[in-house]
Amino acid sequence: MAGSAAPPASAAARRGGALDDLLRGTQTTVAVSSRVANATDHPEHLVDGKLDTAWNSRPGDLVGGWIAWQVPDDARVKRVELTVGFDATNKKGEDLFFTNHRIKRVRLSREGAVLGEFSLDPGRRGLQPLEIDAPGGKFRLEVLEVEGGTKKAWRELAVSELRVLGELPAGAKEARANFFPKVRVGRLAPALDEASTAWAKRHFGGLPELCEAAEAAVAPALEREAKEGLLPPQAAPYCRVGRDLARASEGELRRAVLVEIVTPEGVEVRAALQTVRSWLLTRPFFVLPLDSPFRGTVVASVRGALLRGNTFAVDYAEKELRIEPGAGDADGHDCGPDVSVWMQHRLFDCRINDDEASCRSRTMHEEKLEPGDEGPADLATWKKSGGKPRITDEGDVAF
Repeated sequence: MAGSAAPPASAAARRGGALDDLLRGTQTTVAVSSRVANATDHPEHLVDGKLDTAWNSRPGDLVGGWIAWQVPDDARVKRVELTVGFDATNKKGEDLFFTNHRIKRVRLSREGAVLGEFSLDPGRRGLQPLEIDAPGGKFRLEVLEVEGGTKKAWRELAVSELRVLGELPAGAKEARANFFPKVRVGRLAPALDEASTAWAKRHFGGLPELCEAAEAAVAPALEREAKEGLLPPQAAPYCRVGRDLARASEGELRRAVLVEIVTPEGVEVRAALQTVRSWLLTRPFFVLPLDSPFRGTVVASVRGALLRGNTFAVDYAEKELRIEPGAGDADGHDCGPDVSVWMQHRLFDCRINDDEASCRSRTMHEEKLEPGDEGPADLATWKKSGGKPRITDEGDVAF
C-alpha cells in the first residue's frame, strides 16, 4: 500500500539472508509420537546436531508416526530439514540407514491446517529440505509412507536429525545456537496442565494432607504415560517426604522438610514449610530427569538450610549437563553441539509474605569439569564459595 511503512527486517535479513536455526536460537519444544524402550536411543537425539545418533520410535509406529514442534508465533518458518533414516553405522559394521525403515512421504501441518505433502528420497542420506513459508506456532510432521529396511525385525521409525530454519522476529537477539529444545514424547504440552498443578499453591494442615494432594494430581498422568509407553513406569509413592532441613522456635516459619514429587517432567525437589498457621510448598529447587541424560541436572545434594523469621534458605550443589554450540571442523562443517558438565554451588531462598512464598535461586560459584573428571563423589563435601550463608535481621540471605 502506498505510503505504508516497510516491515521491520528480520534477524536473518539483517545478517544478509542466512536463515536462523529456530530450534537453537529460541526457546522451543519438540515432541515425537513414541520412543523405543531401550537405554541408549533417546528422543533428544533427534535434535542433538549429530547424524550418528537418532530418535527411534516404538516398534510398529511407522505410518502415522509423527514429529511436532512449537516455535514463537512471531517467527517465520522457511524450511524444515530432516533425515529420512538413521544415517550411521553401528559397532558391528551394520549400515543403520538401509537396515532400518526410511521415510518416503510426509504431511506437514501448522495449527491443524495442512501446509502440504512432501515426497522424500529413501535412498538419499543426509538432511532433505521441505520448503515452506509460514508463521511460527505449532507444527506437526506426519509420516504417510515408508520403505522397509533389510532387517525385517526392525520396525521403528529412525530419524537422525531435524532442523527448523527461518527468521527470528525483529527485535529478537541475534540467533546463536545456544538453546537446546525441550523434548517430550506423545505431546507438545506438559502432561500436567495448570489446573493439575494448582494444588501446589494451596495451604495444608500437615504433610500427609500435602502428599495426598500431590498423589492425586500426578498419579493419573504418570500411570497414563507409562501405560502408553511415553515414560518408564515409576514406583509409588509419588510424593516422598525426606529429612528435616531446618527448625526454628520462634518467628513466622517453624520447620522446613525436604519433599520429592515425581511428575512426568521429572522428580521435583521442593521444601515443605511449616508456618505458625499451616504448611505450604516452595517451588522446586531443581528437577531430576526420570530417564534422559539431556535434561539438565544430573545429580544434586542439599547441604544445609536456615530458617529465621519469615525467610527460608537452602544451600545445595548440583552437577548439570549443558549442551552448547559446537565448533565447526577445519572445513567449516557443523560438528554438532558440545556437551559439557558443570558443578554449581547454588542458593535458593524464599520469603513468606501474606502466606505466599516468594522464592529465587542464585548461582554462587560454578566450574566446568574437564573430560574424564567425574567431579567429587559426594557433592555435600564440594567446596563452597563465599563462606556460610546467613539470614540478616532484615530477612535477607547473605554470605
